[in-house]
Amino acid sequence: MADIYKRGKTWWARAQRDGRDERRSLKTADKRVAETRFRKWLAELDAVGFEGVKRSYAEAEKRFVEEHLTTLKPKSAARYGVSLKQLAVEFGNKMLHEIGSAQLSGFETRRRTDGVTTSSIRRALACLSSMFTSAVDWEWVKENPVPAYLKRRAKRGLKEGQAHTRYLTEAEEKKLLDAASPEPRQAMILAIDTGLRLNELYGLKWSQVDMEKGVIYTGTVTKSGRNR
Repeated sequence: MADIYKRGKTWWARAQRDGRDERRSLKTADKRVAETRFRKWLAELDAVGFEGVKRSYAEAEKRFVEEHLTTLKPKSAARYGVSLKQLAVEFGNKMLHEIGSAQLSGFETRRRTDGVTTSSIRRALACLSSMFTSAVDWEWVKENPVPAYLKRRAKRGLKEGQAHTRYLTEAEEKKLLDAASPEPRQAMILAIDTGLRLNELYGLKWSQVDMEKGVIYTGTVTKSGRNR
């Protein structure tokens, strides 16, 4: 339902959006002017979020950093930080409702032109998608345009690149260890033989080491839920 009505000498507009009644004074006694302003107001309602307020990318990024990044592990937060810097260059001066397929395509094209890998582009867009999901929860926008775009583009080559795994040869391992001083050498040997990450290696406690079984417990679990 949407129409205009008079209150005293002034025309007012009313419309229903998302189950709520929206009303606004059109600030005119001229019906023709009121109808023009009414149509413009309806277009604005359809373009913006539930609160009826246009929200900028910059606003969303600030709230996203404050509320979401603080809940992530440091490494994940750092990866998001890199993506946010890339995204800000493209979208920093835009409103959220202005970001759609055309703008996402422009971002992808410019990043490809810069020689960036598809994996890096996807990570940045995944970060943007997470921000939009939060914006939907905040009722700042009605939908997240990124997942549908990624699904379409995956069929045309915007896919996650395959991970490159390379192991040291015995000769390379010997050369590396020979060049190291005694203490780092022991850490290198353990890292090579176990695959421990740097923070796991230097954060080890004796309570995590079972000498009889020859097992180190990292205190973390794998994606399948098993103790690592």
